[in-house]
Amino acid sequence: MTFMSFSLVPQIDRSTRWINFAQTLLGSVFIVALFALLLFLHGISLWWLISLYLLTFSLWPAQRWTILLAATWSFLLVGPTDFKWHRINALFREAGINWQIQTTLEGLPLILIAMLFATVWIFLARRYSRVLQRPVLSLLSFYLVLMAFASYAPITATIQALLWSFLVVFGQYLWFVCYSLKECRAPRPVPLHRQFSHYLPFWYPTPIPYPKGSSYLKRIEAKTALEFAVCRLKGLKLLFWALWLNLFSQSINTICFGYGEFLVGKMQFKNISGIIQFFYQGKYISDIIALPFNVLPSYEAAFAYAVSGNPLAWQMNWGILIIDFLQFLIEVAFASHIIIAVIRMCGFNALRNTYRPLASKSIAEFWNRYFYYFKELLVEFFFYPTFFRYFKRYPVLRMYAGTMAAAFFGNFLFHFIRDIWFVIELGFFQAMVAFHTYFVYSFVLGNVIFLSQWRQEKTHVSEMGSISRFLAPVRVIGFYCLLTIFVDFRRESISDNIAFLMSLFPF
Repeated sequence: MTFMSFSLVPQIDRSTRWINFAQTLLGSVFIVALFALLLFLHGISLWWLISLYLLTFSLWPAQRWTILLAATWSFLLVGPTDFKWHRINALFREAGINWQIQTTLEGLPLILIAMLFATVWIFLARRYSRVLQRPVLSLLSFYLVLMAFASYAPITATIQALLWSFLVVFGQYLWFVCYSLKECRAPRPVPLHRQFSHYLPFWYPTPIPYPKGSSYLKRIEAKTALEFAVCRLKGLKLLFWALWLNLFSQSINTICFGYGEFLVGKMQFKNISGIIQFFYQGKYISDIIALPFNVLPSYEAAFAYAVSGNPLAWQMNWGILIIDFLQFLIEVAFASHIIIAVIRMCGFNALRNTYRPLASKSIAEFWNRYFYYFKELLVEFFFYPTFFRYFKRYPVLRMYAGTMAAAFFGNFLFHFIRDIWFVIELGFFQAMVAFHTYFVYSFVLGNVIFLSQWRQEKTHVSEMGSISRFLAPVRVIGFYCLLTIFVDFRRESISDNIAFLMSLFPF
């Protein structure tokens, strides 16, 4: 093997030997077993159950959708979810409702009510399309009205608690239902039971649909044994990539912030006074290397120093901000690589969620590369409806309106709905005020993405000079580093975020 052919991850999806092996019974079992081992090393909870699901996908690929339905709903009852039953229990206690939910199985009646509501809305959208011409917009508007109603309507505490619990549970399914509504006008829509198999799927049971809706799953589904074999090998390869990402992330944590761990926490590395020490299951083994510097404060600590009026040196704040942002990118890539790897093992050849974001030449390109499926959600439900409906005679204004509808309004709305507990605590309009920092973040992001797109149309990458092409990723990362200061909204005042922003400059 030459140096130029060396790869951190073997290209097994391009090897004829591996592809042929993956199509055999022994190969299928071996690939799932290796995948299970990697899931365990990554510390994935219920890795063994996920592996059992994947084994059934491998052995009975013709029953893929039936297995997906069974896997999703069985995993929902035993796996981790974002329903936050303990908070719903607190609402019930305050309202005097004698119903405490400890597990998702106990909360199944609330989930079934949410599914019934989704079924009725989808039925109405299909049956009465002339009346419900824009079912997604109608659903989102109805959901927001219910949030405001639950906040201020003169209703009993019991009804209010039950209404909030419905909104919390249905909110987890909201964007999946939106994808189903979007598919209502398709010539041959995916049957509803198949769509339910993709609601909070076992590979990632959280509100962002991976990878989009059921029609997209159907389009990327492996049709032949050869396609299925290649798809699984791509999933296995992606899980190997996640290992390298985790190794890199934990190394940065150890060197910069003092602690990193590997092999499900069995191996620990600590930076103590600039000396990297190795521990195994908490027992000191030996020193590894001495560094010429000690650990850095965390981003939260640097932020607090700036807010208190005693900021760290501006050079140090820049270093902490950049490292924290890069760690965030690695964490997003690591988690999404595992998710997409599981999806591919099921026989759906999904695109990566995060793909070489640091190579982005523009702000718009970075937004497309670092969180692809969230961007797709905003494009599907906010950009396209605005772009194809309004300002058709004014192309620049049309693009601006579509971009702002997605990156600004849709982005803000998604997080406002996702963090519904702030609405429950503060009230609808008070929560909107509490989100003022994220409002600024979304507004700036939308405008800058539009300017980036407009500039791309004027200047192609090939027309840029070598220095400009080299500096483009630096400018992009610098912009997003600064902008992320405003991602974590704070209820008190945006002045805290501005204080840290000003601490980055020597004046």
